Amino acid sequence: MERESVGDPSDLSPRASDDANCPRTADTDPTVSRYRYTVPDISVVLLSWDGLELTERCVESLRSHTTHELEIVIVDNGSRPEVQEAIAGLADRWVLNHENLGFAMGMNQGLEQVQSPTVVFANNDTVFPPGWDVALVESLRTLPRAGIVVPAVTASGNPRTVRSAPGTQVERLLPFSEPPSGIVYVMDSEYARRLGGWSTDYPIASAEDWDLCFSVWVSGKEIYFDTRVLVEHVSKGTASKKLEDWQALWRQNRNRFLEKWSTTVPEAGPEIDPLRREQLTVAIEWMRRFYHTRDELISVTAERDELRTQLRSSQKREAELRQRATLGYQLGRVPQRLARKLRTLVRQDRSLND
Repeated sequence: MERESVGDPSDLSPRASDDANCPRTADTDPTVSRYRYTVPDISVVLLSWDGLELTERCVESLRSHTTHELEIVIVDNGSRPEVQEAIAGLADRWVLNHENLGFAMGMNQGLEQVQSPTVVFANNDTVFPPGWDVALVESLRTLPRAGIVVPAVTASGNPRTVRSAPGTQVERLLPFSEPPSGIVYVMDSEYARRLGGWSTDYPIASAEDWDLCFSVWVSGKEIYFDTRVLVEHVSKGTASKKLEDWQALWRQNRNRFLEKWSTTVPEAGPEIDPLRREQLTVAIEWMRRFYHTRDELISVTAERDELRTQLRSSQKREAELRQRATLGYQLGRVPQRLARKLRTLVRQDRSLND
């Protein structure tokens, strides 16, 4: 795992400087000394891949609207040097990678840095409302067997948690139903570590959130949707702009996800609750059939659209040829008209001379 630097402003606090035995991290950037470091109640892990203005807006909302003692951990996945320099000034703790190691690896690097009992994995193209943390942490700590709590969002490729205004309810999502997009996940830090963090079985930026949700359900815990908190989200503010074919990558990772979880049930043995085992088996089989049918429909639709395009092109070409033929006929008639007119003039001239 290649890293450019790891930063921790605790090295700059009076407590750290006064204790010769206090562990220190490498390449600490002194610009973060403007943040006073205390033991945090909640840690937010953000990924950065250029798009500095999005990260700055997200961090500003977190600094302004968080009630608990906050720690912001930013993992930069190979941004331009000027962006990485700015990131080190925005975060309380940071990791600067030489290259893009992917969503899952980046989030796991952030989880390694987390100091608080509650971790929030969040996209950097989000804006958090005032008091967001109070409701989400309350749900995590009080609801039965809560493994992940997600808020409502203003935009997402998956409309399941999309809302235009905050609600009043907290809903339990059915195990092994379609997982909520990994825009904001609130979890217990130690529980996230016991699960192994985010799966690195997938290429950059897709299916990792589904995998984590299924791991939570297999472990016997629940996922809750807290509609009381509405987070503004750009939706694919970074990935879709920088990945050449995000949709093709998603299809590839989706198939890998289905293959992985088809074999998870028999390999897990008796560790999975029998009811959860049955639910997982049914869900995976349903998802296989659904996406197979949908892919076939998309393929047929694409072929139909291509034929329509070819037909329109053929019709347009035929119209152009007809137009040219008509124009040629009209041009061909011009000399004939001139000849007739000339003969008429000659006859008139002869009649005058006679």
